[in-house]
Amino acid sequence: MKFLTSSEKLKATRKYLKMKQKDLVDENLTRGLISMIEIGKREISNNVAIKIYAKFEQKAKELNIELKIDSAYLLRSPSEDAELYCLKKLKKINKDKEIKEIIEIADKFNLLKTKAMGYGKLGEYYFKKKQYNEAFINYNYAIELFESIK
Repeated sequence: MKFLTSSEKLKATRKYLKMKQKDLVDENLTRGLISMIEIGKREISNNVAIKIYAKFEQKAKELNIELKIDSAYLLRSPSEDAELYCLKKLKKINKDKEIKEIIEIADKFNLLKTKAMGYGKLGEYYFKKKQYNEAFINYNYAIELFESIK
């Protein structure tokens, strides 16, 4: 799974809403600033994210599209998005393959707490299946990770 940077999110959302950079321009937002954010030369600030989100929301209403993002979406890093995704999925999933995928994502983004929670969930899964050795191993991994985090 790929998690987008702020610049990629801005560009993808703009294109999804069939907007051009000039559609985001106003007295406080220049086309140059938007371009620099999209190519990754500038970070997006909270104020700019709020203004851009308002324009996205307005365009979505015009197109009769439900926009399921907020201004914080534009500010989150790929690592933060990965953590939110993993935590949300861990609450719902009950298959070992899916739990292992979450652990891989957590490992890729160095999300120790999420990885520990994944191993705990995997231990729980194996315990319910009466595979006690596998359950023990995964619970042990979870404990080690939680101890390293303190």
